[in-house]
Amino acid sequence: MADDVMIKATAGPYKGKRLTVSEADAKAAIKDGWAVDPFAEPAEAKELSEEDRAKIAAKATEAAARLRGEAEAAKAGKTETRAMEAEDSAEYQTRSTKARK
Repeated sequence: MADDVMIKATAGPYKGKRLTVSEADAKAAIKDGWAVDPFAEPAEAKELSEEDRAKIAAKATEAAARLRGEAEAAKAGKTETRAMEAEDSAEYQTRSTKARK
């Protein structure tokens, strides 16, 4: 994608990771305070209150869910689960049963 840019997460589940996101998402993340431009000159750190840190962490968690596609599933009332099934020919043994075919 031509408009993708890199950001570095400073809060939330992706803290310390570099992410490639759309330019609009990058601007929003930087504005919300949970990401920085990894190529920009380091800014002088400012002291944040606990309330501000909580708000930033909440926005970072919300954005991470959106990046993983969980927000759309939640809005649609769907929960995405993945169940692993044994192949038809696989044999396995549980604690309470004998080996199955």
